Amino acid sequence: MPEPARPQRVSLLGRQLTVLVSTFYRLLPGRLSDAAAAVTARFLYWKGHALHSQVLQDFRDNVDPTAQLSSRKWHPVRAMYRAVVRNAADGIWFVTASHTAVLRRFRLTDIGPIANALEVGRQSGVGVIVAFPHLGSYAALPVVLAINGVPTTVVANRQPGLMQWVIDRGAHKAGLELVAVDREKGASITAELEAAIRRGRVVVIAGDYFRSRDEASKGVEVNLAGTRRTVGAGPALLALRTGAPIVPGTVLQDGSRREPVLGQPIFAGGPIGRDDPRLGDLVQVTSQRIADAMAQFIKRAPDQWVMPGGLVSNSMGRRPHRPAA
Repeated sequence: MPEPARPQRVSLLGRQLTVLVSTFYRLLPGRLSDAAAAVTARFLYWKGHALHSQVLQDFRDNVDPTAQLSSRKWHPVRAMYRAVVRNAADGIWFVTASHTAVLRRFRLTDIGPIANALEVGRQSGVGVIVAFPHLGSYAALPVVLAINGVPTTVVANRQPGLMQWVIDRGAHKAGLELVAVDREKGASITAELEAAIRRGRVVVIAGDYFRSRDEASKGVEVNLAGTRRTVGAGPALLALRTGAPIVPGTVLQDGSRREPVLGQPIFAGGPIGRDDPRLGDLVQVTSQRIADAMAQFIKRAPDQWVMPGGLVSNSMGRRPHRPAA
């Protein structure tokens, strides 16, 4: 594990304001806080309205075709915004929430899939990969695992100032092992994830997302929730390289309540080397198995899936592209 970098200084005022907002939000009754999230989502929806036609059509065609029959044609997009805001609100609430309150909101009723996968992994000296879709309160999944006694490691890019302070505070509070990677110094998230797995830890990775960082980067095309999508090869590749089992997971939303859910373990085989001629085909097969598992979650709450049409990356706070005259 790399030496921890010296944390950036965060102003006392910034920290106090963050704690104040978190305390205020924590003291609100559940229904009232969820109503506030809905109002915020409406505002964000209004700000991004010009970008919604593509998002909505993608949602209708690929996620929930019955949405075409709705007289409230923008309802699916508003619902996705609400899921995004609830996800962010969970993070704000967590800053000052007590351990008892956190466990009450995020209690994992069936820990069997992760326990079974950890037992299998221990036989080979490896941990487990938890793959999730951007569905519901997906960002809370590492916290859910940690507070329910799962040895969880989060590997993430180091964030600027106050955001990193919130992440550090949350990780310490939940009992998470946090590895903040400085990409500017040449550190690799993939290498740190693999190292954590080989130490018997549980790592959490998005399974429905791909962003090319260079021309050589390529994703894997799979059938996900009824459409062909390009996803990252990371979860499948790490499983095959290390021999670690994969457990699909998510955190569904129901108003102010949350429902953490785990799927059955996926055993990809391995470990196999980088030069193994079977690697490409096995990555494709394993990625599709992960997509099939995530699709079961998405079918339960399609309006909480924020990936269709690039809602998060393309709509939140960005202005529509205007062609040059």
